[in-house]
Amino acid sequence: MGALQGGAFLTAFALAVGANNFDIGLIAALGMGSQLMQVPGLYLADRLPYRRGLTIAFAGASRLLWVFILLTPLLFFNKGITFVVFILFLVYLLANVPSPAWNSLLRDIIPDKRLGSVFGRRMMLGSLAAMSLTLLGGYFIDYWKSSYPDQATYGYSILFSLGLTFGLISLFFVYRIPEPVTEGSQRVSLTELLSVPFKDPNFRGLIIFMGIWNLAINLASPFFTIYMLERLELPLFTITILFTVSQLSVIIFLPIWGKISDRFNNKSVLRVCAPLFLFVTIAWCFTMLPNKYFLTLPLLYMIQVFGGIAFAGLALAGGNISLKLAPQGQAMSYLTAVSLVAAIAGVIGPLLGGMLGHFFDTRELSLWFQFTQPGADIIVYAVNFRGLDFLFIITFFIGLLALGRLAYVKEEGEVTEKIIVQEVVNEVLSPMRSIASIGGLTRMTALPLEIATRRISRVRNQSGKKGNPHT
Repeated sequence: MGALQGGAFLTAFALAVGANNFDIGLIAALGMGSQLMQVPGLYLADRLPYRRGLTIAFAGASRLLWVFILLTPLLFFNKGITFVVFILFLVYLLANVPSPAWNSLLRDIIPDKRLGSVFGRRMMLGSLAAMSLTLLGGYFIDYWKSSYPDQATYGYSILFSLGLTFGLISLFFVYRIPEPVTEGSQRVSLTELLSVPFKDPNFRGLIIFMGIWNLAINLASPFFTIYMLERLELPLFTITILFTVSQLSVIIFLPIWGKISDRFNNKSVLRVCAPLFLFVTIAWCFTMLPNKYFLTLPLLYMIQVFGGIAFAGLALAGGNISLKLAPQGQAMSYLTAVSLVAAIAGVIGPLLGGMLGHFFDTRELSLWFQFTQPGADIIVYAVNFRGLDFLFIITFFIGLLALGRLAYVKEEGEVTEKIIVQEVVNEVLSPMRSIASIGGLTRMTALPLEIATRRISRVRNQSGKKGNPHT
């Protein structure tokens, strides 16, 4: 559902119905700002013992509203972006109400020592599905545009319909999740519930880090797709291939980060992945110097590979550290507090990013080397920043500020970045070493022979039992 109703498809659809940079930032801000609905969601979850029921009811209502979005090209094309923003606002509001109940349910059914492996496997399977659907969806959209140029937006409606189908099917599996029995308290006020996490010094440090970090990444992330569509002028299918490479990188590294976070801790993973993500963000600025050049596509693929590695660790460790540091029985209030601060930062980030992107759209900073000779001047650009490039640079420095705040968070099992990097290298190289060794080569050679020998023996035995004279 997320692959077909978000990411590049939602951004491209919004642009097709009249969105500008500010509208894209507004959509991203609505998604984050609607997390404030977790406050009434916390109130409901604290007083009602039906966490699974709350999740199904509100998530189902949210997903059904997508019917109006997929009908936008037919009914509201002249005011398409206004209508889409309004419906998305309602979608996000309803979707975030059951978040405290859902997070609390996951916290109760997954042991602390298995958080990394369980969520790593869960995210890996989701990324695998998203990778396949994103690639196929990108190919379908380009095919639809070339075949039906006058009805290009209807292609997105078809993808959104398929996403809606997956979203409704998924509710059946939510229904099958076991739910430990809880009792509604009806004693603790909402203010008291939300104030408890801020009184915990260690968790307060985590909240501050999450707030600054979410401000940084939401300043730039919503505009990566726009950068490729408008600045690099890439076809949507090429963009989906790049996203597929990123998702493949996520799939490969999620189990690795899961093992490492369980073996050591989540903070150590964050200290490696956050700087990597920041350097990947800066790398976007060098894909144009000042136009596309021979390193543009190779650099984009490197950005997607290393961005996927960083995202896998950030998504896994960022969620798990909140779950792990939240005391048993108080997960709803603690996780809601993190989400609220992240939501405020997530609203400010895209809106500020949209305004800064518009401001810097007519600004440019260049540094170059010039060689003058009779008849011609040779100019080699070292740096050429304009438009959204400035946004990526600002994101880099705000991210560094967030990393400084992470140092104040304490989690058991912390190790140095060097150890984490070495563990990642070992995890990546260990399958190769096994294959490259003499024993590995012997096993690879012997396995097919062993399977063939067993198969021949089985056939002979069956033939002998039937009295075949040729056995």
